Amino acid sequence: MQAACGPYETELNADCPVFVGDVISGMRAGLRYASLRTNAARVRRSPRSPDRHDDQHYVLISQSSGRACITHAGVSHHLAPGDLLLMDSIGTCEIEPQGLIEHIAISLPRAEVARQLGRVGVIQGRIDSGSTSGRLLGLLVNHLPQEADSQSTSQDQGVLLAVLSLLGSAINTTPLLTSHDVKSCRSLRQQADEFIKLSLAQPDLTPVSVASALGVSLRQLYRAFESTGDSVYRYILLQRLQASADELVGSDCNHKSITEIAYRWGFTDSAHFSRTFKKLHGVSPREFRNARGNNFSIFEQHS
Repeated sequence: MQAACGPYETELNADCPVFVGDVISGMRAGLRYASLRTNAARVRRSPRSPDRHDDQHYVLISQSSGRACITHAGVSHHLAPGDLLLMDSIGTCEIEPQGLIEHIAISLPRAEVARQLGRVGVIQGRIDSGSTSGRLLGLLVNHLPQEADSQSTSQDQGVLLAVLSLLGSAINTTPLLTSHDVKSCRSLRQQADEFIKLSLAQPDLTPVSVASALGVSLRQLYRAFESTGDSVYRYILLQRLQASADELVGSDCNHKSITEIAYRWGFTDSAHFSRTFKKLHGVSPREFRNARGNNFSIFEQHS
Protein backbone atom coordinates (compact mmCIF):
# COMPACT_ATOMS: atom_id res chain seq x y z
CA MET A 1 0.00 0.00 0.00
CA GLN A 2 2.73 2.44 0.96
CA ALA A 3 4.79 1.60 -2.12
CA ALA A 4 1.83 2.19 -4.43
CA CYS A 5 -0.05 5.03 -2.75
CA GLY A 6 2.14 6.70 -0.14
CA PRO A 7 2.23 6.85 3.67
CA TYR A 8 -0.99 4.97 4.45
CA GLU A 9 -1.47 2.92 7.60
CA THR A 10 -3.96 0.06 7.77
CA GLU A 11 -6.09 -0.79 10.80
CA LEU A 12 -7.45 -4.34 10.73
CA ASN A 13 -11.12 -5.10 11.27
CA ALA A 14 -11.56 -7.28 14.36
CA ASP A 15 -14.97 -8.44 13.07
CA CYS A 16 -13.45 -10.02 9.95
CA PRO A 17 -11.73 -13.36 10.61
CA VAL A 18 -9.78 -13.10 7.34
CA PHE A 19 -8.03 -9.89 6.28
CA VAL A 20 -8.20 -8.92 2.62
CA GLY A 21 -5.71 -6.36 1.35
CA ASP A 22 -4.82 -6.31 -2.33
CA VAL A 23 -3.21 -3.37 -4.11
CA ILE A 24 -2.31 -3.38 -7.80
CA SER A 25 -0.69 -0.33 -9.35
CA GLY A 26 0.78 0.65 -12.68
CA MET A 27 0.65 3.03 -15.63
CA ARG A 28 -2.00 2.97 -18.34
CA ALA A 29 -2.43 5.53 -21.12
CA GLY A 30 0.08 7.77 -19.38
CA LEU A 31 -1.89 7.79 -16.12
CA ARG A 32 -0.78 6.19 -12.87
CA TYR A 33 -3.46 4.06 -11.24
CA ALA A 34 -3.92 1.97 -8.10
CA SER A 35 -6.61 -0.64 -7.58
CA LEU A 36 -7.48 -1.32 -3.93
CA ARG A 37 -9.44 -4.26 -2.55
CA THR A 38 -9.75 -4.54 1.23
CA ASN A 39 -11.96 -5.20 4.23
CA ALA A 40 -9.77 -3.21 6.64
CA ALA A 41 -11.47 -1.25 9.40
CA ARG A 42 -9.65 1.91 8.38
CA VAL A 43 -6.89 3.08 6.04
CA ARG A 44 -5.28 6.40 6.97
CA ARG A 45 -2.91 8.73 5.17
CA SER A 46 -0.98 11.03 7.48
CA PRO A 47 0.48 14.32 6.26
CA ARG A 48 4.11 14.10 5.25
CA SER A 49 6.71 16.81 5.65
CA PRO A 50 6.41 19.52 2.98
CA ASP A 51 9.44 18.34 1.07
CA ARG A 52 7.88 14.89 0.64
CA HIS A 53 4.39 16.00 -0.37
CA ASP A 54 3.19 14.90 -3.78
CA ASP A 55 1.60 18.24 -4.54
CA GLN A 56 1.53 17.80 -8.31
CA HIS A 57 -1.60 15.66 -8.56
CA TYR A 58 -5.25 15.21 -7.76
CA VAL A 59 -6.69 11.73 -7.22
CA LEU A 60 -9.85 10.55 -8.96
CA ILE A 61 -11.49 7.63 -7.14
CA SER A 62 -14.09 5.30 -8.64
CA GLN A 63 -15.91 3.03 -6.16
CA SER A 64 -16.23 -0.34 -7.94
CA SER A 65 -17.95 -2.36 -5.22
CA GLY A 66 -18.91 -2.07 -1.56
CA ARG A 67 -19.42 1.11 0.43
CA ALA A 68 -16.88 3.35 2.11
CA CYS A 69 -16.57 6.71 3.83
CA ILE A 70 -13.64 8.85 2.70
CA THR A 71 -12.80 11.87 4.85
CA HIS A 72 -10.45 14.50 3.45
CA ALA A 73 -9.94 18.16 4.35
CA GLY A 74 -12.61 17.90 7.06
CA VAL A 75 -15.31 16.69 4.66
CA SER A 76 -16.75 13.16 4.67
CA HIS A 77 -17.93 11.54 1.45
CA HIS A 78 -19.94 8.31 1.54
CA LEU A 79 -19.33 6.31 -1.62
CA ALA A 80 -21.53 3.54 -3.01
CA PRO A 81 -20.78 1.38 -6.08
CA GLY A 82 -20.58 3.63 -9.14
CA ASP A 83 -19.73 6.81 -7.19
CA LEU A 84 -16.71 8.94 -8.10
CA LEU A 85 -14.76 11.46 -6.03
CA LEU A 86 -11.96 13.93 -6.82
CA MET A 87 -9.65 14.82 -3.94
CA ASP A 88 -6.22 16.27 -3.29
CA SER A 89 -3.16 14.04 -3.18
CA ILE A 90 -1.87 15.78 -0.06
CA GLY A 91 -3.17 16.16 3.46
CA THR A 92 -4.71 13.74 5.91
CA CYS A 93 -7.09 11.22 4.37
CA GLU A 94 -9.10 8.43 6.01
CA ILE A 95 -10.90 5.59 4.25
CA GLU A 96 -13.42 3.57 6.28
CA PRO A 97 -14.66 0.50 4.34
CA GLN A 98 -18.05 -0.94 5.27
CA GLY A 99 -17.12 -4.56 4.67
CA LEU A 100 -15.20 -5.58 1.56
CA ILE A 101 -14.64 -2.78 -0.93
CA GLU A 102 -12.91 -2.26 -4.26
CA HIS A 103 -11.99 1.05 -5.80
CA ILE A 104 -9.70 2.40 -8.47
CA ALA A 105 -7.73 5.63 -8.05
CA ILE A 106 -5.96 7.47 -10.85
CA SER A 107 -3.59 10.42 -10.54
CA LEU A 108 -4.34 13.53 -12.59
CA PRO A 109 -1.89 16.41 -13.08
CA ARG A 110 -2.86 19.28 -10.81
CA ALA A 111 -2.17 22.03 -13.34
CA GLU A 112 -4.30 20.33 -16.01
CA VAL A 113 -7.22 19.80 -13.63
CA ALA A 114 -7.10 23.43 -12.46
CA ARG A 115 -6.98 24.64 -16.06
CA GLN A 116 -9.91 22.46 -17.12
CA LEU A 117 -12.08 23.46 -14.15
CA GLY A 118 -11.00 27.09 -14.18
CA ARG A 119 -10.23 26.94 -10.46
CA VAL A 120 -7.24 27.74 -8.28
CA GLY A 121 -6.46 26.42 -4.83
CA VAL A 122 -7.60 23.07 -3.46
CA ILE A 123 -10.28 21.37 -5.53
CA GLN A 124 -12.34 18.43 -4.36
CA GLY A 125 -15.86 17.23 -4.96
CA ARG A 126 -18.28 14.48 -5.88
CA ILE A 127 -18.84 13.58 -9.50
CA ASP A 128 -22.43 13.35 -10.69
CA SER A 129 -22.39 9.65 -11.58
CA GLY A 130 -26.00 9.87 -12.76
CA SER A 131 -25.16 12.30 -15.57
CA THR A 132 -24.02 11.19 -19.00
CA SER A 133 -20.55 12.67 -18.42
CA GLY A 134 -20.31 10.99 -15.02
CA ARG A 135 -21.31 7.57 -16.36
CA LEU A 136 -18.82 7.82 -19.23
CA LEU A 137 -16.09 8.93 -16.84
CA GLY A 138 -16.80 5.96 -14.55
CA LEU A 139 -16.61 3.53 -17.48
CA LEU A 140 -13.32 5.05 -18.62
CA VAL A 141 -11.70 4.94 -15.17
CA ASN A 142 -12.85 1.38 -14.42
CA HIS A 143 -11.64 0.14 -17.82
CA LEU A 144 -8.25 1.84 -17.61
CA PRO A 145 -6.39 -0.96 -15.70
CA GLN A 146 -7.51 -3.46 -18.36
CA GLU A 147 -5.98 -1.46 -21.21
CA ALA A 148 -2.74 -2.59 -22.83
CA ASP A 149 0.25 -0.30 -22.32
CA SER A 150 0.19 2.44 -24.92
CA GLN A 151 3.25 3.24 -27.00
CA SER A 152 1.72 6.44 -28.37
CA THR A 153 2.17 9.76 -26.61
CA SER A 154 -0.64 11.30 -28.63
CA GLN A 155 -2.98 8.47 -27.60
CA ASP A 156 -2.05 8.97 -23.95
CA GLN A 157 -2.74 12.69 -24.26
CA GLY A 158 -6.11 11.91 -25.83
CA VAL A 159 -7.13 9.75 -22.86
CA LEU A 160 -6.09 12.47 -20.41
CA LEU A 161 -8.06 15.10 -22.33
CA ALA A 162 -11.12 12.84 -22.38
CA VAL A 163 -10.92 12.30 -18.61
CA LEU A 164 -10.48 16.01 -17.92
CA SER A 165 -13.32 17.01 -20.24
CA LEU A 166 -15.76 14.55 -18.65
CA LEU A 167 -14.57 15.55 -15.18
CA GLY A 168 -15.19 19.22 -15.91
CA SER A 169 -18.76 18.49 -16.99
CA ALA A 170 -19.69 16.22 -14.10
CA ILE A 171 -17.90 17.40 -10.95
CA ASN A 172 -19.75 19.21 -8.19
CA THR A 173 -17.34 21.45 -6.31
CA THR A 174 -20.05 23.19 -4.27
CA PRO A 175 -18.53 23.45 -0.78
CA LEU A 176 -20.03 21.14 1.81
CA LEU A 177 -20.36 21.93 5.47
CA THR A 178 -17.09 21.01 7.20
CA SER A 179 -16.46 20.26 10.83
CA HIS A 180 -15.14 23.81 11.27
CA ASP A 181 -18.53 25.18 10.18
CA VAL A 182 -20.38 23.34 12.94
CA LYS A 183 -20.62 25.88 15.77
CA SER A 184 -22.13 23.50 18.32
CA CYS A 185 -23.93 20.18 18.66
CA ARG A 186 -27.16 22.14 18.89
CA SER A 187 -26.64 23.89 15.52
CA LEU A 188 -25.75 20.59 13.88
CA ARG A 189 -28.86 19.02 15.39
CA GLN A 190 -30.99 21.81 13.96
CA GLN A 191 -29.49 21.31 10.51
CA ALA A 192 -30.04 17.57 10.76
CA ASP A 193 -33.67 18.11 11.81
CA GLU A 194 -34.33 20.29 8.79
CA PHE A 195 -32.64 17.93 6.36
CA ILE A 196 -34.43 14.85 7.72
CA LYS A 197 -37.86 16.51 7.58
CA LEU A 198 -37.25 17.53 3.97
CA SER A 199 -36.05 14.04 3.01
CA LEU A 200 -38.52 11.72 4.77
CA ALA A 201 -39.95 10.47 1.47
CA GLN A 202 -36.53 9.15 0.40
CA PRO A 203 -36.28 5.39 1.19
CA ASP A 204 -32.49 5.61 1.43
CA LEU A 205 -32.58 8.27 4.18
CA THR A 206 -30.23 6.89 6.84
CA PRO A 207 -27.81 8.29 9.43
CA VAL A 208 -25.04 7.74 6.87
CA SER A 209 -26.81 9.75 4.16
CA VAL A 210 -27.64 12.55 6.63
CA ALA A 211 -24.01 12.84 7.76
CA SER A 212 -22.85 12.83 4.14
CA ALA A 213 -25.30 15.55 3.14
CA LEU A 214 -24.22 17.76 6.05
CA GLY A 215 -20.54 17.11 5.41
CA VAL A 216 -19.79 15.81 8.90
CA SER A 217 -18.64 12.48 10.25
CA LEU A 218 -21.12 9.88 11.43
CA ARG A 219 -19.60 10.18 14.88
CA GLN A 220 -20.31 13.92 14.99
CA LEU A 221 -23.92 13.35 13.95
CA TYR A 222 -24.44 10.69 16.60
CA ARG A 223 -23.02 13.00 19.28
CA ALA A 224 -25.40 15.80 18.26
CA PHE A 225 -28.39 13.51 18.87
CA GLU A 226 -26.98 11.84 21.96
CA SER A 227 -26.71 15.26 23.62
CA THR A 228 -30.54 15.31 23.71
CA GLY A 229 -30.91 11.64 24.64
CA ASP A 230 -32.03 10.66 21.14
CA SER A 231 -30.69 8.57 18.26
CA VAL A 232 -30.59 9.45 14.55
CA TYR A 233 -32.31 6.25 13.47
CA ARG A 234 -35.11 6.58 16.02
CA TYR A 235 -35.64 10.23 15.14
CA ILE A 236 -36.00 9.41 11.42
CA LEU A 237 -38.43 6.58 12.25
CA LEU A 238 -40.56 8.76 14.55
CA GLN A 239 -40.72 11.55 11.98
CA ARG A 240 -41.87 9.08 9.32
CA LEU A 241 -44.51 7.63 11.63
CA GLN A 242 -45.72 11.14 12.55
CA ALA A 243 -46.02 12.15 8.87
CA SER A 244 -47.80 8.88 8.08
CA ALA A 245 -50.24 9.33 10.97
CA ASP A 246 -51.03 12.90 9.89
CA GLU A 247 -51.78 11.67 6.38
CA LEU A 248 -53.86 8.72 7.61
CA VAL A 249 -56.32 11.11 9.25
CA GLY A 250 -56.11 13.87 6.66
CA SER A 251 -59.45 14.69 5.10
CA ASP A 252 -57.93 14.82 1.63
CA CYS A 253 -56.23 11.39 1.93
CA ASN A 254 -59.23 9.10 2.42
CA HIS A 255 -58.73 7.72 -1.06
CA LYS A 256 -55.15 6.65 -0.37
CA SER A 257 -54.43 3.13 0.81
CA ILE A 258 -52.29 2.49 3.87
CA THR A 259 -49.61 0.98 1.63
CA GLU A 260 -49.54 4.13 -0.52
CA ILE A 261 -49.10 6.31 2.55
CA ALA A 262 -46.37 4.06 3.92
CA TYR A 263 -44.43 4.27 0.64
CA ARG A 264 -45.06 8.00 0.48
CA TRP A 265 -43.09 8.49 3.69
CA GLY A 266 -40.10 6.28 2.95
CA PHE A 267 -41.24 2.85 4.16
CA THR A 268 -40.48 0.15 1.61
CA ASP A 269 -42.43 -2.68 3.29
CA SER A 270 -46.07 -2.12 4.28
CA ALA A 271 -46.03 -5.07 6.70
CA HIS A 272 -42.99 -3.63 8.48
CA PHE A 273 -44.70 -0.23 8.57
CA SER A 274 -47.81 -1.70 10.21
CA ARG A 275 -45.80 -3.64 12.79
CA THR A 276 -43.68 -0.59 13.67
CA PHE A 277 -46.71 1.66 13.89
CA LYS A 278 -48.57 -0.72 16.20
CA LYS A 279 -45.51 -1.41 18.35
CA LEU A 280 -45.04 2.28 18.97
CA HIS A 281 -48.66 3.42 19.29
CA GLY A 282 -50.63 0.37 20.39
CA VAL A 283 -53.01 0.19 17.40
CA SER A 284 -52.62 -0.62 13.73
CA PRO A 285 -52.63 2.11 11.04
CA ARG A 286 -56.12 0.96 9.99
CA GLU A 287 -57.44 1.21 13.55
CA PHE A 288 -55.81 4.61 13.90
CA ARG A 289 -57.54 5.83 10.72
CA ASN A 290 -60.93 4.42 11.75
CA ALA A 291 -60.71 6.04 15.19
CA ARG A 292 -60.42 9.58 13.88
CA GLY A 293 -64.21 10.02 13.93
CA ASN A 294 -64.05 9.57 17.71
CA ASN A 295 -61.40 12.30 18.09
CA PHE A 296 -58.98 9.63 19.24
CA SER A 297 -55.36 10.73 19.07
CA ILE A 298 -52.71 8.07 19.48
CA PHE A 299 -49.94 10.62 19.44
CA GLU A 300 -51.55 12.59 22.25
CA GLN A 301 -52.00 9.40 24.29
CA HIS A 302 -48.40 8.34 23.91
CA SER A 303 -46.60 11.67 23.91
